Amino acid sequence: MSGRLYPHLLTPLSLRGVLFENRVRAAPMGAARAMDGGRLSPEGVDSYESRARGGFAQVTVDEPGLELTGADPRLEVLVEALRGRDVVAALRLSRPADAAQTALAARAAGFQALWLREEPGTDAAALCAEIRASTSGRVLLQLEVQVGEDDLLTEARINGLRELEPQLDLLVVKPVVRPCPGLDEVEQGLALVGAVKEQLRLPVAALVELSDPGQGERAIAAGRCDFIALGHQQLADPDFVRKAALGRGGEIIPSLHALCPAPTGYSAANPWTGRELRWRQAPRPGGKRRVMVVGGGPAGLSAAVTAAGRGHDVILVERCANVGGLLWQGEADPNTAPLVRLREALKEQCRRLGVKFQLSTDATREYVARMAPDAIVCATGSASTPLRLEGGETHHVLYAYDNPHHIGHRVVIVGGGPAGCQGAMYLADRGHPVTLLEREGELLPRARAELRERLLARLTPYTEGWNGQGGRERITVRLGAIPTALAGDSLVWQSEDGESHTLMADTVLYAVGRQREDSVAVQLRDLAPFFRCVGDCRGPGDVAKALFEGAQAALDIL
Repeated sequence: MSGRLYPHLLTPLSLRGVLFENRVRAAPMGAARAMDGGRLSPEGVDSYESRARGGFAQVTVDEPGLELTGADPRLEVLVEALRGRDVVAALRLSRPADAAQTALAARAAGFQALWLREEPGTDAAALCAEIRASTSGRVLLQLEVQVGEDDLLTEARINGLRELEPQLDLLVVKPVVRPCPGLDEVEQGLALVGAVKEQLRLPVAALVELSDPGQGERAIAAGRCDFIALGHQQLADPDFVRKAALGRGGEIIPSLHALCPAPTGYSAANPWTGRELRWRQAPRPGGKRRVMVVGGGPAGLSAAVTAAGRGHDVILVERCANVGGLLWQGEADPNTAPLVRLREALKEQCRRLGVKFQLSTDATREYVARMAPDAIVCATGSASTPLRLEGGETHHVLYAYDNPHHIGHRVVIVGGGPAGCQGAMYLADRGHPVTLLEREGELLPRARAELRERLLARLTPYTEGWNGQGGRERITVRLGAIPTALAGDSLVWQSEDGESHTLMADTVLYAVGRQREDSVAVQLRDLAPFFRCVGDCRGPGDVAKALFEGAQAALDIL
C-alpha cells in the first residue's frame, strides 16, 4: 500500500509473527442486522468485508451472540475474505466466563487475534494468562483500557498496566479527556496515549475518533503510539485507509456520532453504512442522465455525489455563494467542527466526480426549463419558525454564528432543543452569560436518548459544575418558561403557574423549530420525468436524514 503522504501510518508492522499491512485498525463496532439466529447474516458479512476492502489492517468482529461452535458457512466466508486480503481477523471476546473455550473456538475458526475490554471486577492479567495458556500463545491478545488524565498521577494505575505486559501483545488505550474550549480533543487524547506509552514497553494503539490521517501520521511519527484504532469513524468511512493511500484524505467522511448518534452498525454521516448489500444490489442506470440538484446543503451534496458516482452528468444549483447549507455552523463552533469536515469531504468528492457547481444562482422555472434535465432532485432546505414577541426584535440562534459581534453581552435563548443547547454552549464559550428557556419540563424533550445524554453531559460544566473558571460563562436553565414580551433590555416570561418574570437580556435568540421550504419544488415539479424532494424541504430533520434521502433519490435515477 502506498505510503507517500503518510509513510508511518501506512508502514507494515509485525506482532509476534503476524503482519499488519498498516497501522490502522477497525475497533469492535458491530454491524447492522449482523446476526441471524446466532449466525452471521449476509448483511453482517458484507459490512465487515467493506472495512476490509477499505484497507484496514485489522477488522474486529463484534457480535456477542455469534455462535462459534458448529459450521457457520458465512463466518467461514467472512474470515476467508479478511485473511485473503491480508487483513488480520480479530474477534472481540464478550464472555469472560468462558474465555479459554471461546479463544480456542475463535482460533479454530481462523481468527488470529482476540480483543478484550478491561471490565470492573475482572482480573485482566489472570484472564489474559488463562487465554494465553489455553491457546499455547497462538492467538494475539489485545486489551482495551480507558485511561483518564488523573490516571497518570496514580502509581497504582501505571503499575497495573505494567503487570499486564507479559500477557499481552498490544494495549489499546482509549483516552478520556476533559473537553476544554479551544483545544482539539483528538490531540488531547493522543497526547494522553503518548504519556501512557512512555511508561510501558508494550506496543500501544490509540483508540481515537480522528478523521484526518495526518493526525495519525504525526502521532506515530512522534512515538505517541504504534497503531491507530478507529471506532465510529470506520462506520462513517470504511474506505478511510484506501483514501489515505490514494492521496484522497480530503474525501474522508468524518464521524458525526457525537452530534448525531446512530444505531449499532449505522452512521449518520454515511448513508451506505449498514445498507451495503442492499445498495450494492440496486439496479444500475440504463444510461447517462442529465441530473439537476437544486440546493447545496447536505441532502443536495449527497444526491450529487451519488448521482455522479453512478455515471450521470450532474449540475448543482445553489442560490448562495457557497455550498453546505447549515453545515457552515461548524466554522464558528468548534463543538460542531465535524460538520465543516463533512461539507469539505462532500465537495472534494463532487470535484473528483465532475459535478458542476452553479453558485449564486436562483433555480427559476425558466432557468431549469432551459437546462432541460432528465431528473431534478430538489433540496432547498427549511426556514426557521419565527418567534415574534411584542416590543422588540429576535433572531434565530444561527444568527449568532454568522454575526458574533452583533450579539450583546447577556443572551437569552428561547428553545431547549439541540440547536438551542449547542448555541448556548457556543455563546458561553465566547464569554456571554446565557439563559436558556424551555417551555417543557425538561431540556431536549424530543431528542433521541443517546443525543440527549451526550448534550446534557456537555452542558453540566456550564450549569451545575460552573465555577467561574475554564474560559466559559454560566448557562442558566429555566424550564416551563413561556416568553411573552420584550421590554427594552429585558425579556418577560411566564412560568407554569402563570406568574410573570423578567430577565435582563441584551440579545434574544430563538430555536423553536424549522419548517420546510417547498416553494421552489412547487414551481419545478413538472419540468423533468424524474422529480424528488429530499432533506428539510420534505420535512425538517437531522443531517443523517438529509444525507440518506439525497443518496436514495440519486439511487433511483435510472
